[in-house]
Amino acid sequence: MEHQETEIIIAIVAASVLFVLFAGFIITFLFFYNKKKRLHYQQLEAQQKLFEKEAFRSEMEVREQTLRYIAQEIHDNVGQVMLLAKLNLNKILMASPDKAIEETRDIIGEAINDLRNLSRSMNSDKVASLDLNNAIEKELQRLEKTGLVETSFITEGEIIEIDSAKKLILFRMIQEIMQNMIKHSKCRKVTLHLNYQKEILILNIEDNGRGFDVDDQLKKHNDEKGSGLLNLQNRAAALNAQLTIQSHPGEGTNIHIKMPL
Repeated sequence: MEHQETEIIIAIVAASVLFVLFAGFIITFLFFYNKKKRLHYQQLEAQQKLFEKEAFRSEMEVREQTLRYIAQEIHDNVGQVMLLAKLNLNKILMASPDKAIEETRDIIGEAINDLRNLSRSMNSDKVASLDLNNAIEKELQRLEKTGLVETSFITEGEIIEIDSAKKLILFRMIQEIMQNMIKHSKCRKVTLHLNYQKEILILNIEDNGRGFDVDDQLKKHNDEKGSGLLNLQNRAAALNAQLTIQSHPGEGTNIHIKMPL
């Protein structure tokens, strides 16, 4: 009897050990399976981000080539035609002075200067040759000449030279933000604040326009490929920068960019 009880106990213990070992095997298998699954998803996500980054870089290259071509056309063709028109008006004025012709010549002269500034701002090689502050100042001057908006530019900290590729992307972001503010917010004043710190560059752009619902616009723009806000998000990601947009209807807009140097 005792011998049978001992065998039963041994059987129960053996079964328990086997159950624990089996349960341990299952748990270990699930642990490593889930770990491998997570690693696989992480690799897929990394590949997707890399693909998106490369696609965005290719898109940026195509855009810059297009802008460079347009800038060259403005400089070589439109600008030259207007310069010839100005020279012809000078000849007419020398032969027969006339106030209306003189005013027309001056208007054409201003248009030539505006075209040159526009050509420079579109040409990535010209932007890369300027320091960021200088490029921003020229862009703000160009916008002020339209008479649509008053601008203010504030800088803090010791100026740090930025990689030309990053500078171009950041400058295009500033251009897009300014154009959107003028076009959509109907603002009359824009303040741009650039703060150079030891390891980061902080850019703040604020307007006094009519503002908008950020969440609503982001949802709409995420459904519309190639939209303004989506372009800003993609460009910020390319810079490894933090992009924050604060706005409410009737309260203006504040865009904050924090970029590691």
